[in-house]
Amino acid sequence: MEQESLTLTRWSPRSAALEFGSSASTMRRRLRSAGVTAGADGKYSTLDIVRSLNAVEVERVQEIKARTENWELKHKQMRNAHARYDATKEALAALTSASLKVIEESDLSESDKKYVSENINMLPAVLENVSKRQSERLGKLQTETEDEQ
Repeated sequence: MEQESLTLTRWSPRSAALEFGSSASTMRRRLRSAGVTAGADGKYSTLDIVRSLNAVEVERVQEIKARTENWELKHKQMRNAHARYDATKEALAALTSASLKVIEESDLSESDKKYVSENINMLPAVLENVSKRQSERLGKLQTETEDEQ
């Protein structure tokens, strides 16, 4: 019975790059990044090449996962900030209403009642302005996060 001789393919960075659609310098960088070293002949096995390509893909997936987790965390923070705003707005509306009733029933002069009431009625607008500035900041943060992805 005749025994077949099998010759394993050895790859130079240039030949591997041509085969896998990249430049020789990119292939060398991938091989170094994967911790793969050339054999005595200065070439790499097919397994070495595949490992280097797989290492790049694993690195890319890890980066995407980290960006996704970062975006999810920032999104959660934005939702929490909005929930706190809604609760604060409701509490401020109740406080404003109660304060206006107390002022109306007080012994203050009509001009003082008017002055205090006008100032108290400005509180919701102040809160709205603060919320708007915070939303703009969060919007910029979200845009920066999306740009990173």
